[in-house]
Amino acid sequence: MKLTQLESTDKITNLLLSGSLDITGVRDIEMDFSILVSGEQDVVIDLSGLTFIASLGMRMLLSAAKKLDTEGNKMVFHSVPPLVETALNTAGLETIMPIVKDESGALSLLESQG
Repeated sequence: MKLTQLESTDKITNLLLSGSLDITGVRDIEMDFSILVSGEQDVVIDLSGLTFIASLGMRMLLSAAKKLDTEGNKMVFHSVPPLVETALNTAGLETIMPIVKDESGALSLLESQG
């Protein structure tokens, strides 16, 4: 599992997740992920490289999204592979962590939510 911080701004943290977000993947990135998703900025996550997500991976993302929400910020996913999108939607997480087609859609959504 690989976590990459992409070009970010003072208002938005951009991340890329690649690999399998299973028990091993969560263990590999959870500490760094928690630091990058500190609650002080909106977070846009490119999931195009994510090949699998287990319930533990969903829990990690949900916990971060809830923390962001308490700080008045949001987490948005984009470029989500069909298998991963199906898993997130089946778990009902798209209502808490919106899924959009691409990065520009994520930025537009965040801008519209102010």
